[in-house]
Amino acid sequence: MSLFDGLYPYEVVFLILGALFFLLLAVLLVLLVVRGKSYTGTLAFFAIPIVMIGYPSIQKISFQDGAVTIEKTTEQLQAAPTDAAVRSNLEKQVANLASRPTADPAALTNIAKAQFALGHRAEAETNVQKALQTSPALPEAVALRQRMDTDSALTTLTSQLAQHPNDAATKQKLSDTVAQAAPLKITPSGTMLVWGGSR
Repeated sequence: MSLFDGLYPYEVVFLILGALFFLLLAVLLVLLVVRGKSYTGTLAFFAIPIVMIGYPSIQKISFQDGAVTIEKTTEQLQAAPTDAAVRSNLEKQVANLASRPTADPAALTNIAKAQFALGHRAEAETNVQKALQTSPALPEAVALRQRMDTDSALTTLTSQLAQHPNDAATKQKLSDTVAQAAPLKITPSGTMLVWGGSR
């Protein structure tokens, strides 16, 4: 994960300027001590770069914690898909986390899983694609991509079979896809209930 991952541009600027200001004050403090001049007035200024460095650092920790929390809440929603409180909680977490800039494939995958569980298919597609571009072999992202493809296939085949109920080829494809979907716990209607398999 990048040092600046999950930080808005202004937070990155704060962090860099804070670090530079801290270094400048440290050099000034050393010069004052070496020359035997009073340095007590300089010490108060150290509070400014500490705040400038501290705020983005807290936001980064909050982002990392959010990526872990969103995964747990997604699992709770998968276990109880009709629980409105869990769904609402996950919606808020996704809104907070997805708005932050990130290129971390694990965080993008967690966000995509949550979006997919909430039914936000387009957003989930975008984030899982970003994760796979950065890390094509990431098992969680590959598994999510497979789940999403299977879900799409179920939806398409179910619709086709509803229009042509006697089409033997479509029936066979749907049967094969349902068999593939069984370990993923996807219903034939295309609604994911619980994601099985390894994480």
